[in-house]
Amino acid sequence: MAEKAPNDIALVWTNPEGEERIFTFADLSRLSNKAANVFLKYGIKKGDKVLLMLKRNYEYWYIVTALHKLGVVAIPATNMLTAEDISYRVNVANIKMAVCTPDSETIEHLLTAANRENSLKTVFVAREDFDGTVNITKEIEDASDELERVETKAEEPMLIYFTSGTTGYPKAVVHNHIYSLCHIISAKYWQNVKEGGLHFFNCRNRLGKGIIRKNLRSVALRLCGYGF
Repeated sequence: MAEKAPNDIALVWTNPEGEERIFTFADLSRLSNKAANVFLKYGIKKGDKVLLMLKRNYEYWYIVTALHKLGVVAIPATNMLTAEDISYRVNVANIKMAVCTPDSETIEHLLTAANRENSLKTVFVAREDFDGTVNITKEIEDASDELERVETKAEEPMLIYFTSGTTGYPKAVVHNHIYSLCHIISAKYWQNVKEGGLHFFNCRNRLGKGIIRKNLRSVALRLCGYGF
């Protein structure tokens, strides 16, 4: 989309304080390239798993796209996870890195989990500086926007969701790259979205429906997302 319609609006983001950010498809392409280079700098490679706890922060859109470009598996999660919840997911999925919101107790819980004997080595935080973490916003600002895409195949993993754990421990559910294609049909014929339209969503990134609406459908259908 960045090549076909670089100046089309891809995302309009706002919050309860009235702040607003507008991103074109070219913006998301450039920022995701820069974010991908940051991940490469910190040793992330194809097949690695990265935990995303970004609530409704706009960084989610280009960070998850960066992971897709590298063939890295994204694991969206709620910011309400405790240190024990995070440790469980890290051990089950062999998570190497986490990117989180600067809000609430999320950072404290992540650092507690990272200080244990496990695979979690780096904790990124958006827009803020905290001891024991890396400010990913500053890293992205300084990174190159030139990126050589990593080749991925349709059947290779793209996302992992953890179930709610209603009847036992949460289970890791893997989705491959074909998962994104099927939602073109549901968006076009079920939700009846139109090219260039504005699609409102306020769900958080931990749910499958949040990922689908926020990222996959918007890009596939040249649709502008309105995030809150």
